[in-house]
Amino acid sequence: MKGNSIISLEDIIDRPVRVLDVPGVGKVKVRDPTGEDKLEAMKDAKQDPRWDQLDEAGRAALVSDFLTLRMIVEPKITKEDYYKGNYLKLSQIIEAVFLDYQIRVLSLRKKRHKQIMDFLELTKESLL
Repeated sequence: MKGNSIISLEDIIDRPVRVLDVPGVGKVKVRDPTGEDKLEAMKDAKQDPRWDQLDEAGRAALVSDFLTLRMIVEPKITKEDYYKGNYLKLSQIIEAVFLDYQIRVLSLRKKRHKQIMDFLELTKESLL
């Protein structure tokens, strides 16, 4: 997107691949998730044999794991890899990718929060 131009559908659909360095493991290629990715992650998590024994936090963590797997472009990690792979390496990759995503989401929320606070301040001033 350029300057103050109106956002296009292509801007919304575009999910560029980024390279993320996972300390102690190496680099992975990732992209932001889609709404469909979130739905599929929920389905995958509900099929996990541990689902019924997990509390709400455990279920949320499992959904996050499966969402993160969908965000990883290279190396492509399947559900089977998730269950059979080296847990230490997988957990490092999943945590790094999800943390990076959450930091970027939080940054956008902070920017939006500032816009809202500025708007409220202007509204308050106009009422005085």
